[in-house]
Amino acid sequence: GKDIQWKSETTWFLIFMTFGLIWVVFYIQDKTGFICMVSAASYYFTSNENKEGSASVSTGFRYAYFKHSGSLAFGALVHTIVTVIRMIVEQAADNVERGGENVAVKVLACCARCCVRCFEDLVEYLNRIAYAYMAVSGDSYCTSAWNGFMLNLKHLSKFTWGVTLANMFIFMGKVMITCINMVTCFLIMKY
Repeated sequence: GKDIQWKSETTWFLIFMTFGLIWVVFYIQDKTGFICMVSAASYYFTSNENKEGSASVSTGFRYAYFKHSGSLAFGALVHTIVTVIRMIVEQAADNVERGGENVAVKVLACCARCCVRCFEDLVEYLNRIAYAYMAVSGDSYCTSAWNGFMLNLKHLSKFTWGVTLANMFIFMGKVMITCINMVTCFLIMKY
């Protein structure tokens, strides 16, 4: 075993490595979602009334690894920074709630926790919009985030209806998969 001497450099290096690990995890997650978005966009734009299009996953890989890797890394960095801030606020709020009897401080900690979570949700939403617009237009991250946000504002009711409909189909799919698994398990156990 190695005996680690905890100096300030060691602590800062551990913080840096943890930040980098979170960043890489968000990058991989965002890259995977972006590849799916590019595949769906290529399917949509190659389809017409005469023929059904094809989803090109290789195009998604090419865009994610070569054309938009910097934009995906920047989006993951923004998400990582907000997540680290949320983790710090959560830890501070937990310490305040455990250590103090002052109700006003607990309320402030709860409000800070709520605000940071709301901000993190906003950043996740903007990242998703930016990646979707980037998959269609090929613009950079900041341009795609702005244009995607403006597009969502312009067609808010249509996007809301589309998301609600998609969530309904996803829920129905989950229920059906659960039911099919239960019936299959019952049949296997019975026969």
